[in-house]
Amino acid sequence: MNVRFFISLFALALVYLPALCSPVAHAATDMPAEIEKTFDFGTLIEHTVSVQKGAHRVSLRLSQRRETEGSVSIVSAHLAFTPDTEPGTPLLTAPIFESLLADMINALYGRFGADLKLDSLSAGSFMGIREVEKKSILAFNGYTPWERYLKDPSAFSQARIYALVQDRWKMTGVFSAITEAFAPLGFDATFSGFEKLFVFPAEKCSFYPELKDLGIRRMDRFPYPGTISFTLTPKQ
Repeated sequence: MNVRFFISLFALALVYLPALCSPVAHAATDMPAEIEKTFDFGTLIEHTVSVQKGAHRVSLRLSQRRETEGSVSIVSAHLAFTPDTEPGTPLLTAPIFESLLADMINALYGRFGADLKLDSLSAGSFMGIREVEKKSILAFNGYTPWERYLKDPSAFSQARIYALVQDRWKMTGVFSAITEAFAPLGFDATFSGFEKLFVFPAEKCSFYPELKDLGIRRMDRFPYPGTISFTLTPKQ
């Protein structure tokens, strides 16, 4: 009787164990924010905080400058954001970015306290955020000054085209997803500029089929920044 009971119990376990284990396996792909000191010499200290949720892994490098070597007084602090760039990794959505950023900034608050000082942020291109890239493309789609530049780039100095692009990004709120993500964390994030301007056709965009439905052609070209920067100001 006991033998039959245990055989039946084992059979049930084989049926239900995968279903019971799958949520745990999925949760294991997530990683809470981890902070590691990666540099400490002279007046410079650097920490890296990383976090992962599902397929998305991102990190922030916090670079702090001491007032003098050996001092505990921090005079400036800069963040550098890096998304996972492995092939096939999907772009971040604004809600996912907001969640990941909150985990990392809150981890920094936990390490450095409520007086955490942050002055600026830099990142590559559009920070790997889908909504930011799409908003930029739509901002320049059919924009007459940009089309003039594409027809005759030699008529524009570097300073002129950089100013045109930067002003358009500001006017259309292209980086609103970033400023909105920092707001509940205690900082006003203001787009302050970019370095290096690249021009790519729409077909290079990972979500081009969505753009095609909006009437954007494969070879329509749009601006992409090499890096972007923001000033961070504590909310009063």
